[in-house]
Amino acid sequence: AGIGGGIGRLQGLHGLSQDAFRRFRVVLASGEVVNVSANENADLFWGLRGGGSNFGVCSRFVYKVRGEASKGF
Repeated sequence: AGIGGGIGRLQGLHGLSQDAFRRFRVVLASGEVVNVSANENADLFWGLRGGGSNFGVCSRFVYKVRGEASKGF
């Protein structure tokens, strides 16, 4: 468990939890729904991963899971 972007006991081993996000679907203030990743809307992607808040409402996200499940179990 941790707070904020994943600051906690396992931070040194696994990094911040916000670093595991791969893609988002975001509803902007205008009502437009956009897909966000490192290759699509990259400026918003990096903003969502730690640049601040109030960019929109995240309706979906893809997250890289760590631990035993990621080793093929």
